[in-house]
Amino acid sequence: MKIGAFIPARSSSRRLPAKNFRVINGKPLACWTIDKALEADVFDDITVSVDSAEGADILRAVYPESAVKILIRPDELCAYDTDLNDCIIHYLHNRPDIEVVGALMPTFPFRSIATLRTIDTHFRSRYIWKATSVYTDGLLTPDYYYETSAGMKRIFDSRPMCCAAYMGAYSYWHRNIFGGLWTKYPLTMSERVLYVSVDAAGAIDIDSMEDFELAEAIFSGAKLVPRPCVEHEYKDWIIITPKGVSLDSLLDYIGPEQLDNFTHPLVVLKKVKHFFARFLKFENYVGRLHFSDINAYKHIVCPDGLVSHQSQTFPDEYRACPSYRFLRMKDKKYSFSTQGSFPDVHGVDFSNPFSSPDILEETTCNGAMFTPNVLPRSRVIDWEELQRQPFFLPPLMLLKD
Repeated sequence: MKIGAFIPARSSSRRLPAKNFRVINGKPLACWTIDKALEADVFDDITVSVDSAEGADILRAVYPESAVKILIRPDELCAYDTDLNDCIIHYLHNRPDIEVVGALMPTFPFRSIATLRTIDTHFRSRYIWKATSVYTDGLLTPDYYYETSAGMKRIFDSRPMCCAAYMGAYSYWHRNIFGGLWTKYPLTMSERVLYVSVDAAGAIDIDSMEDFELAEAIFSGAKLVPRPCVEHEYKDWIIITPKGVSLDSLLDYIGPEQLDNFTHPLVVLKKVKHFFARFLKFENYVGRLHFSDINAYKHIVCPDGLVSHQSQTFPDEYRACPSYRFLRMKDKKYSFSTQGSFPDVHGVDFSNPFSSPDILEETTCNGAMFTPNVLPRSRVIDWEELQRQPFFLPPLMLLKD
């Protein structure tokens, strides 16, 4: 069995141009992934797929062709929204002897050599067909929203679940998966899959200058640790904040009128990277799709009516920050859904997944305004704005040994 490392290091990033070749801790970002692949000493082939001569020249100045091969993409694979699957197929076409491909995204600089060797060992057993990485911390499905014309709507209409989400740090496939040949065997796509857990550092996916700064701090010896949280009681609310945040300052920022309004939840939301797609990739795709709101699926995964495998084309998604929460006392209740709803212990209603997700009109009941699981924008606290406040403390902190 021959296992290849495929590293897609394009230069056409929109958010941060040429980020894969930007220097971090003394060398280009992509080199951290290449060096880990070389040090693991388990790959029969290491190939970097580039979309520019400049990127190829940077890598050729560092690595001999005998150790790391450079594969120049054709023009049709050089767009910013090129599907990664098409790039992998291009690689496999040029490496017909490779049986298993490990797609190592160059934006994850903190991979574990031990993990690379463990995955290799499992594949050489000839049993697994895929390996994928998931974030070790569970993610709560009710925390995820997408934007509609009526306001922010929950992506999932099910009862709350704590689940794992796919991370792109480690992604391996048998080449037959791309040719569809796996369908000739009595398997589903969720069978014979190895799931590898990554911690907070291993899950760092460089996408912005803030990510670069965080990675630099970790390279300098800092550890990423959760900040402890505390609960505050205020009127009919339980307010959760990181320890050290001034409650009075936070209340002044929020405003008393927001906390006197009990018709909808009050939620701190921040943009996140395509959680919906990552949630569906983990475990059984069809089974998990059952729990999603069908409009969320149409809006996020196939906004143009076609299923996309390129996450950069997905619209923004939002996550409620777990360290800044405004919860109603358990004997209080929000007016948050029209039908088939049930309250959780803090009065938040979660819609019945079998109710119609297409009804977005507001209705009234006993004088209270109801919307089916839609959060008005007026009840959203913007994470970016919250970060700029002098009392703000981040949920994660960097600690030096």
